[in-house]
Amino acid sequence: HLPKQAVHGDANDRNVLLDAEGRVCGLLDFGDMVESWRVNELAVAATYAALGADDPIEAVRPMLLAYCRATPVAEVEADTLYDLILARHAISMVIAARQHREQPDNDYILVSQDALWASLRLWMGINRALAIARLREACGHEPSSARRAIERWIIANNGSFKPVLSLPLDRGHLTV
Repeated sequence: HLPKQAVHGDANDRNVLLDAEGRVCGLLDFGDMVESWRVNELAVAATYAALGADDPIEAVRPMLLAYCRATPVAEVEADTLYDLILARHAISMVIAARQHREQPDNDYILVSQDALWASLRLWMGINRALAIARLREACGHEPSSARRAIERWIIANNGSFKPVLSLPLDRGHLTV
């Protein structure tokens, strides 16, 4: 159910050209171009945009907001973004390892590997459901696709809720 198109496949800081004002004006290295899911392009760019960030999702948020303003991303695409970002980390690592084995004197092949490993640890340290919710929200969707159904259930069952705690929670019983 994901839309396909031609994707560059390697939109990283070494392949993106900027103009004098710092705006993207072109791409280099079309060797990875393929027909694939459109969201793969976004996942690749997000992978590299988050390198070195303490909060990778917050780091890619401006890019996602800008991208989705120009090219809206469907919910099904937003739902796959987290897993595709993890997959891009793995693909980059495997390709670099294979190329380095074939060309051990070419240090350029390993240029982003340390940063990718650190980034992967950060991404994997985020609760998956929360990561997907944050990415969905950055793409302009409800954080949970079930939000409306949950709201309807709460409204329908509103009179049947029981207290969660046995003590009263009014201000007289709380210490702030």
